[in-house]
Amino acid sequence: MFTNIKLAWTRTLIIICALFAQVAAAADNEIQGAGSSLSNSIMQKLIREYGPAHRVDITYRAVGSGEGIRSIAAASIDFALTDVPLTKYELDLLGILQFPVFFSAITPIVNLPGVGSSELKLSGQVLAEIYMGRINNWRDAKLIALNPVLNLPDLPITVITRSDASGSSYVFTGFLSRESSQWAESLGIGSKLSWPTGQGVRGTDGVIKAVKQTPGAIGYAELGDAISNKSSIVQIKTGERFLTPSLESLNQSVGQFKWDRNTYYSIKGEGYSETQWPIVAVTYALIRRVCADDQDARDTLLFFDWILTGKNPAFTELSMSTPQGGVALNGIRRKFSEVINSRGIVIQNFEPLRGAQ
Repeated sequence: MFTNIKLAWTRTLIIICALFAQVAAAADNEIQGAGSSLSNSIMQKLIREYGPAHRVDITYRAVGSGEGIRSIAAASIDFALTDVPLTKYELDLLGILQFPVFFSAITPIVNLPGVGSSELKLSGQVLAEIYMGRINNWRDAKLIALNPVLNLPDLPITVITRSDASGSSYVFTGFLSRESSQWAESLGIGSKLSWPTGQGVRGTDGVIKAVKQTPGAIGYAELGDAISNKSSIVQIKTGERFLTPSLESLNQSVGQFKWDRNTYYSIKGEGYSETQWPIVAVTYALIRRVCADDQDARDTLLFFDWILTGKNPAFTELSMSTPQGGVALNGIRRKFSEVINSRGIVIQNFEPLRGAQ
């Protein structure tokens, strides 16, 4: 009888201790974000590392850049991520601050039986013709000319596009517009297009899944997601050579970016060297200039400052990058110090980084 009572008390103490441990581990605050599906993989990794260590419960929903912009404009979330930058007029109208946070290589992905990853070679002009529906079989003469040593399958090309408002589409169509005057004149750049051909799906995951399930398919996705899902990527012609997307070629492109410091809208030139990957997505974070909740705003700012100033190995793992150089980071931190509450009080001051102006 005594033994049973002792065991019961022991179990009770274990339960009580577990409950206290849960309370002790509970987050002090919660912040919410939404937007770019392109950045979902890196965001989930960063959230898992930062949240528990700083006692902040952070949730991020990959609903696409367009929906993220709508949500931050409605003040229903604490931050948004978008691969389509807002103009100064839009930022001022909505009372939002914008700054770059991630860089990603966008790569075409294919499903070609008998052709390995990184073996297929494409030019921007030929890629535009595929997405315009003018090249519709993998044995087309233009594709054979670019890939004389490959045994391309006699398969119809199934074009996979994004049906939702997508930053990946914005970046991809920007590349097609630079490479093809016909694309630029007839279709142009957009986050959501009336595509002339193909099958529309939602989200980066939707594109990767559709390509994997369809022999002869071609789509476009962020490099880290393509690699982690074992998608077959391609080489793109840059100048007189063909380049495979990589973290190295991405970082060479990132180093060339220049910024409008009012909006952090990219003013990078159109030209790329033969060692720079030519399809680069810049993911911007959006936060409200005047915030209703001091603690939510402070936790949001500290989270992004941690992302930007740290050297997190997750970026290398996912073949992504962040803004380079202390000058750019100090400009962003000055923007952070402009965020105020409804009483006009600065939420959090950020001191300049050492060694940068």
